[in-house]
Amino acid sequence: MKQILNCILLGVYTFAASWLYQIQLGAVAFLLLSFFLFYRTFIELRKTREGRRPSPEAVSKKVRKKKAEIVT
Repeated sequence: MKQILNCILLGVYTFAASWLYQIQLGAVAFLLLSFFLFYRTFIELRKTREGRRPSPEAVSKKVRKKKAEIVT
């Protein structure tokens, strides 16, 4: 569903970009495209960052292990 929505948004963007170019506002189309691509990149990076996090169970196991004691 998300892929279909992205295709529809890019289709609308193409129509809007051609209209903006006809009225001499082509830079606005690039600005809109940069916002869209930045948003998509942000979402993908957030997914990969969350995937790399260890589970809370793994973290608690590491914390429970006792490290070396200092004997005086």
